[in-house]
Amino acid sequence: MMNKAIEKEKDMDNKMFCYQCEQTAGCTGCTGNTGVCGKSANTARLQDELTGALIGLARATEGNEQLVTEEMNQLVLEGLFTTITNVNFNDEILKLLINKIEDTKKKLVPNCFTCSGSCGRTIILI
Repeated sequence: MMNKAIEKEKDMDNKMFCYQCEQTAGCTGCTGNTGVCGKSANTARLQDELTGALIGLARATEGNEQLVTEEMNQLVLEGLFTTITNVNFNDEILKLLINKIEDTKKKLVPNCFTCSGSCGRTIILI
């Protein structure tokens, strides 16, 4: 027999908490395996990860504005559109966007991923 705490944790692996759209259950957020909109718990997790990657990229530009390119701006717009409009539930595309954003951040601030600072970004001194 499985420990109740482990059982609950395993059950939560496929659960979500999503309050991203106007369709949320009871206007408080969707929980469970699938949202009212049809989004899976895994897709909700990937959209959260994408949002986090976008925040990380935005924070990495602080103090490095001169290094921002039009390609970076387009990438941010694509990421925001993908999550805010809540119309793309393709997990593979979400993973590709996350990787693209992380790669862009690595190019912008190469030491950020090895920095021991708690800020999550590295300022490049030029």
